[in-house]
Amino acid sequence: MIPHVLNDKKNFISGWYIDKNLCESIVESCSGKNKLKLIGVRKNTFRGYLLNNLINLSEELQIQYELELDKVFNLYIKEYPFLKTIEKLEIEKTVIENYQHPIKNVHIQLYDPTCSYSTLHCENEGARTFINRSLVFMTYLNDVEDGGGTYFPLQGITTKAEQGLTLMWPAYWTHPHNGVVSNTEKKIIATGWYSFKN
Repeated sequence: MIPHVLNDKKNFISGWYIDKNLCESIVESCSGKNKLKLIGVRKNTFRGYLLNNLINLSEELQIQYELELDKVFNLYIKEYPFLKTIEKLEIEKTVIENYQHPIKNVHIQLYDPTCSYSTLHCENEGARTFINRSLVFMTYLNDVEDGGGTYFPLQGITTKAEQGLTLMWPAYWTHPHNGVVSNTEKKIIATGWYSFKN
């Protein structure tokens, strides 16, 4: 698995490239019979995306994405081995020791041109619903040449939306971020969280 150059910065944002063919298959599945539907938000709001869950895709695509995400997770743990000592960070299928994978919490988001999640935010802002979130993951499912990346102001990083690039970072206030708008292209991502078990 090819690492991204930002891994050298050691600021807890890391990335690796997963299988591009898998990303393409997920995109095709979302644009066919399982076309993304607008759920709970409108375009051109601060979120501005169409939302679907990975569990709405075929079991084969779910499993393939899960296996790729497991590889990224294991590489992240290798980079930051202290995470091995956290006993209650769990997901649904055991990856290593007490970790599991959050396949039910994977969301696919489609942003039309001129739409982005432009509000600076973090994934665990202390609200009861989000308090257990510990790590964030995000896979760019398509290439975007005109904007479309992710901006982390405290780390001084803007990532490019490259198909297959899967990022992982802490869910806390140390890593606020927002989407970079593309005025001409769609952006599609898969994203979710590793959470502490209650």
